[in-house]
Amino acid sequence: MFSPEQIDAKKAYLTMLLTLDDITASTEMMIDVRNDADSLLSYFRNFRFLVITLTNLTDNLNQIERSLNALGFKSSNMSQLRRKLDFIKHIRNKGVGHLDAKLLEKSIQWQPSLFNLEMKGNLIPSAIFSNIAVLELAINSYVKESGEHKVFSSFIDFAYPPDFKEITEHILAVSQDCVDYMARRLEFLEANIKYYEPSERLHTSSVAANTDFNLKTPIDYSYNESDSLGRLQDSLERLCHLIESDEEREK
Repeated sequence: MFSPEQIDAKKAYLTMLLTLDDITASTEMMIDVRNDADSLLSYFRNFRFLVITLTNLTDNLNQIERSLNALGFKSSNMSQLRRKLDFIKHIRNKGVGHLDAKLLEKSIQWQPSLFNLEMKGNLIPSAIFSNIAVLELAINSYVKESGEHKVFSSFIDFAYPPDFKEITEHILAVSQDCVDYMARRLEFLEANIKYYEPSERLHTSSVAANTDFNLKTPIDYSYNESDSLGRLQDSLERLCHLIESDEEREK
C-alpha cells in the first residue's frame, strides 16, 4: 500500500496535478490582458507566478520520469522541452524566485524612471514599472557568450507591443508544452497508482496519525492492526464522555 514505488508515483502525480492547476489559473489571467493599470499589474503577477510554477515542474522532471519508468511508462525525448524550461528557470533564478543583486542594480540603471519624483508614493504604477524593469533584465540576460539572446532575435521591451506579444506567446506556448507533457502522464498514473478502498481506512488513518510535521524526521509508514483498533476504541470512548445524551452516546 505504501511501497516506495507507489509513494514515488504519487509524489509525481501531486507535482503534476498542482502544476496543471497553477498553469491553468495563470494563463487564463494572461490571455486577455487589457491596457489599464490593474490589468497590467495582474498580468505581471501571473507572469511571475507562472515562471515559478514552470520551474517547480522543471526541478521535478527527473523524479517524475524515474517514477513513471518504474511503472512501465515509455517516455519520449524531452530535450526540446528541457531547453525551453532552462530559459524559464533562468528568469526564476534572476528576477522572480530570487532577486539577483546585480540584476537589481542594472534595473536601476536600465529604468531610472522608477525613481522619478512623480513615482513617489504611487504604488501601482511603481509596481508595474518595477516588474517591467526586473523582468526585462531577467529575460534579456539569457544570452550567448557573443551577447546574442538564446531565444529571441532581439531583446524584449514590454513597452513595445510586438515584443509584449512575443514574450507572452512564448511563455504561453511553453506552458502548453508542459500541459501536453503532463496530460499523458497523469492519465497513466491514474490507471497505475493505488487508490484506497473504504475497507482500508483504518490502515490509512493509522499511518496518517503517525505524521510528524518536522520535515527533517523520517516518515513512518508502519501499521499494526490490533494497536490501531485499540487506539480507535480509546478515541471513541473519550468522545462518548463528551456526549451528554445516552441516546446519542449509544449511537
